Amino acid sequence: MPGLDGFGVIEAVGVGRMPVTVFVTAYDLHALRAFEVHAVDYLLKPVTAERLEVAVVRARALLEGAERGALEKKIEALIGAMRPPGEKLSRFVIRSVGRVTIVPVDDVDWIEADGDYVKLHTPQKVHLHRERMSVLEQNLDESTFVRIHRSTIVRISRIRELRPMVNGDHLVVLHTGEQLSLSRTLREQVFAALRSAG
Repeated sequence: MPGLDGFGVIEAVGVGRMPVTVFVTAYDLHALRAFEVHAVDYLLKPVTAERLEVAVVRARALLEGAERGALEKKIEALIGAMRPPGEKLSRFVIRSVGRVTIVPVDDVDWIEADGDYVKLHTPQKVHLHRERMSVLEQNLDESTFVRIHRSTIVRISRIRELRPMVNGDHLVVLHTGEQLSLSRTLREQVFAALRSAG
């Protein structure tokens, strides 16, 4: 599956809309451990007829029982377990009607909150992604991105200058010329991030 693995498919489709799924893997020991811990079935290649039958029986039991909500929670826990502790987000999987778009985090200049969504500003276009700003901030590399406002996160390397305003606020000017507001409460954090970035 070039460009998107099985877990990327789950993120793209959405846990709540995923059918009962049996994963097949040739070598991913992390996936095997995660599936064992969360009791979601998998098959290891080469697949035997006996093991396939067990997986199908388990899938039928989930479909026939009232276990759908429990299955969704297990899949969500599995996705969390698949990202090693401390590993930061490397791509956004964006669902829209009839397509799934992969946006590398490296392409994003700044991020703007928009209710339950965020707008990912890249040089090419603005992508709308369903994610809360607070969750997103935790998954971004803090040495690469800094929050400048409750509704704005910026790639540190894209900041060209800070312009003081008369009321003590600042404008953050990006390399593109875009001007964004810097919250007074986050000013020291932004200055520290700029100093650390060298």
